[in-house]
Amino acid sequence: MPANPFTYEEPLAPDDLIDREQERSLLVELAEAGHNTRLVGPRRFGKTTLLGAVGAELARRRMVAVYVDCSRTTALEDVIVRLRRAWQRALGKSTRRLERTWRQLDRRVSTSVTVGVPGLASLTATRAASAASEAGLFEALHVLLDAPLAVRESSGKQSFVVFDEFHDLLTARDDLDGILRSHAQHQRDAASYCFAGSQASAMRALFSDRRRPLFEQARGVKLGPLDGALLAGWIEDRFAARGRPVEPEAISGLMAAVGGHPQRAMMVAHFLWAERRRNATGLERALHEAIREAADGLEQTWASLTAVQRRTLSAAAEGHERLLAGASLTRAQVGKATMQSARKSLIADGHLLEVAGGAVRVADPFFGLWLAEGRMR
Repeated sequence: MPANPFTYEEPLAPDDLIDREQERSLLVELAEAGHNTRLVGPRRFGKTTLLGAVGAELARRRMVAVYVDCSRTTALEDVIVRLRRAWQRALGKSTRRLERTWRQLDRRVSTSVTVGVPGLASLTATRAASAASEAGLFEALHVLLDAPLAVRESSGKQSFVVFDEFHDLLTARDDLDGILRSHAQHQRDAASYCFAGSQASAMRALFSDRRRPLFEQARGVKLGPLDGALLAGWIEDRFAARGRPVEPEAISGLMAAVGGHPQRAMMVAHFLWAERRRNATGLERALHEAIREAADGLEQTWASLTAVQRRTLSAAAEGHERLLAGASLTRAQVGKATMQSARKSLIADGHLLEVAGGAVRVADPFFGLWLAEGRMR
């Protein structure tokens, strides 16, 4: 029996990138030219898969691709572990010259902090690093942030360094963006950086506030929903390739439910595949199971919203695209100024997406279905 080909728990592999050709080409072009970029899009919109595809393409063009996962960083020790791990992945199993560069860098880091035996769990490295002095930690940080210069000197290669969920990095220290810029500004011919994030408001504050060190230091690239036709074709091809062609009506119904949302489409397709194993079309049941699977996360998001934000999001989920119109205000039972404030905050936090003409739509298509089903509790 063929395994379920639809994965939704983790990002798709770069080779499975759907659509995004325009964004991929732009990021590759800017990186090769040494420009910094910031990639912003709601969670589960495929940023990691896109960045993986960009990194793979740049590696084919003889650049060194480095991916730093900043999500949920909490302390400077954690930042050092993330950076060290990222550079080890990029250089540790590469050419002999780059492997030698990595060993030299790692020795310099190890003289500043004890980072544990290479290959052991990151928890060991973090505990060891915690015992180091603050001066040692900063020395290790500066060595790792200067790694692109060492790569350039040893191999002549340019580095492409991604900081994913970059806004989380500043949880460790609020001045890390300034420290990073103090290095990046001297690496024009050695590195290009991509700062990615899912919190639009936090990313805007970092790059659009004159008081922040990275003000206007990276070109913005936004990530929206996938092209519906391309997404539908990709899902349909996956069914057909495994000998289980799916009815066009099921695919069109799936697309109507998810609205181009990458991860939600994978979830529904995953459960639709399970339904077809039982020889049932089962789109309605697949949707129900997918929403039930997502319910805990939806509940947590709902709990984090204010009462006004909940009413605003509910109105948008019911199809009120122009939230400042009279019908929307009546539905939400709020005044225009209050609605405008809630609309702005929900867009900034990635819960609403702006579309043509100032209209909005709910970023997560499951919210409307979840609310309609009584929050499935």
